[in-house]
Amino acid sequence: MAEFARQVPVVRRKIPAAPLILTLRSLPPLQRYVPAPACGKSAGYEGWLQAAAAQLRAQVKGRLSGRVTISIGLEDRHARRSASDCIAPIVELLVVAGVLPDAGAGFVRGLTCAWAPVTGVTIRIERAA
Repeated sequence: MAEFARQVPVVRRKIPAAPLILTLRSLPPLQRYVPAPACGKSAGYEGWLQAAAAQLRAQVKGRLSGRVTISIGLEDRHARRSASDCIAPIVELLVVAGVLPDAGAGFVRGLTCAWAPVTGVTIRIERAA
């Protein structure tokens, strides 16, 4: 029979909040949507979204909870491309891949995006303060 009255020592430690670092092989395509009258997401964007979501699912299991900040590093080899054009597709990708439950302000509290000396895309997700 099990002994339930026995005292068990409990050690309380702060769990380190290590950042989650994800990588992608390529940047999102420039054309996200098909122009009118067809409207909707372009085939190239849909293909990138599905392939990139599979890459992220292979790197992380489960969904993050709580408020986070996201830092995006983009491969610096696109002289005429704007870094701001990559923010929305990457945040949408994090939701589609199941990394984040939502992209709203209740979850994503900070977001930075910059050109960096990386290959493809590096996404760093940390717990917000």
